[in-house]
Amino acid sequence: MSPTPAGDARPMEVGGRTLRIGHLDRVVYPSTGMTKAEVLHYYMQVAPAILPQLKDRPVTRIRYPEGVAGEKFFEKNTPRGAPEWLRRQTIPASPGTGDSDTVLDFPFLDDLAALVWTANGGALELHTPQWTVGPRGGVRNPDRLVVDLDPGAPAGLVECAHVALLVADRLRDDGLEPYPVTSGSKGCSCTRRWTADGPRSPSGSTRGRSRTSSPRRTRSRSSPSCARTCAAARSCSTGRRTTRRRRRSRRTRCAGGSVRPSQPRARGTSWTTRTCAT
Repeated sequence: MSPTPAGDARPMEVGGRTLRIGHLDRVVYPSTGMTKAEVLHYYMQVAPAILPQLKDRPVTRIRYPEGVAGEKFFEKNTPRGAPEWLRRQTIPASPGTGDSDTVLDFPFLDDLAALVWTANGGALELHTPQWTVGPRGGVRNPDRLVVDLDPGAPAGLVECAHVALLVADRLRDDGLEPYPVTSGSKGCSCTRRWTADGPRSPSGSTRGRSRTSSPRRTRSRSSPSCARTCAAARSCSTGRRTTRRRRRSRRTRCAGGSVRPSQPRARGTSWTTRTCAT
């Protein structure tokens, strides 16, 4: 399925590239009436913040071509009809694991035009691994450590934040200074930059010591028993198979007006004629 819509599509300049943008009045989030035009506008607004997170990382997309009320699908390969200028590389699906024989043709969203192109195709959630890829296709070591915290009822965000403080203390004991990140949903994580010469994987011992410090609040994985009573901690620090939704990538569910851009387009602005520029 090509991300270039048919019908009312017309050429627009985005970041120095010409894209065919269409169906701008399509309602993507029925509960708020947020349209495709506003989704594209949102991604243009957050591009300075999200592009550094996406740079040099293969992007898995969750696409909703007809909006969040319609069919969705995960997409890893670059779709047919992608522009020739889009960076794409064929790399193992899970490098460094036993599944290195499976290769995929991943797209890379390194600039504004690529970001708007994929959003135009209905890609709302953007997921990347913790590792990057060099210009000639070499897969580099992971450069991010993430300890993911998922609360299960009756635990909530408050309990999750308490566990995050415990995890942060344990990471500091390992000489790692983390920073907190909320998920945009019910959980949060402790994240920090990672280097190849750092500890191999402190997250396992971090989870163990967090359980020792607060066994009634913490479990090292999700399960039906612990989901009812604790915040489950799981790590994707060095996992080759694991991807994470990037911060400021859209969620596919929304509440109230929180999904709308912070600076919505002015009434009367025509997205069918305006130039999408940086």
